[in-house]
Amino acid sequence: CEKTNGRAQASVEIWDCSGDQVYEACWPAILKDASATIIVYNPDSHVHESEVTLWYEWFVQNAALEPAQCLVFAHANGKVAAATRGKVNLPPSVKTIQTNYESPGVLKSEFDAFVFGVMEQLQQRQGRTRK
Repeated sequence: CEKTNGRAQASVEIWDCSGDQVYEACWPAILKDASATIIVYNPDSHVHESEVTLWYEWFVQNAALEPAQCLVFAHANGKVAAATRGKVNLPPSVKTIQTNYESPGVLKSEFDAFVFGVMEQLQQRQGRTRK
């Protein structure tokens, strides 16, 4: 998928692994050369709340990614107040965005900002390694 923000363009490859542990044997292949991770979960599901920590460990920590290279979408099916939702156990530096079907613009703008933020980080690293 190609993304542009008016000044830069990024090519993005997205893998949806469902988070289901039945596919766990495939996770190392998905992580190979990953530059970032986006975790999407349903905050209304207590099962997802506990699995988010596992997904973070696998797709961020095991891939040696920084917290800034991870974006979490807490995507609810309806309008449920954030205070009524459980909390997930992630480092405070991991950006978590509350989304729902009624606010698709939030998801799109946060996704775009994340992609270009990661792209800038990668360019800065490449610049440092060339010096």
